[in-house]
Amino acid sequence: MKNTGKKGAAKPTSAAPAFVIPRGLGVDAPTVIEGGGGVHSDVDYRFDLLDPMAMFRIAKIMDLGSKKGYEDDNWKKLPSDIHLNHAMGHIMGHIMGDTQGDHLAHAAVRLIMAMGANSDTPDNSSELKVAHGTPAQIKRANAAKIKRANAAKIKRAVAAQSKAASTDPKHSPKPKP
Repeated sequence: MKNTGKKGAAKPTSAAPAFVIPRGLGVDAPTVIEGGGGVHSDVDYRFDLLDPMAMFRIAKIMDLGSKKGYEDDNWKKLPSDIHLNHAMGHIMGHIMGDTQGDHLAHAAVRLIMAMGANSDTPDNSSELKVAHGTPAQIKRANAAKIKRANAAKIKRAVAAQSKAASTDPKHSPKPKP
């Protein structure tokens, strides 16, 4: 199906879409305190090890597909075996020395597409959780969850201070003579 010119046009849907969020990226992710006292989410992903130029090459291939006239999400309509077949074709083209295109980038894109085509049944499903709603709804729900968590932390801190004050000999009432 050719691009209709309505890039990113929303399709009407009766149910809110579901988004898969990798473990460690949600508001309920466990935190780590670094040596200097900084706190951050404990993430098991090393994006800093990905080669930036490879990412640019992959993005360029996606742009070429868009300019060729494919719909932005056309690849999601195809099963993973088609993507894997195309990836293998590009790998073979690279091995054979064909220089008509960036075969490695094309193969990488097709492998990523194959992974995305299977994202509803990931091998590492324990690493994923599904959030229902639009990104804005999820953001509001996460903000409310953070607000409740912070209120509970403050309540616990106040209770701990009150308990500490009640057991502190300086603050206990002095017996009358």
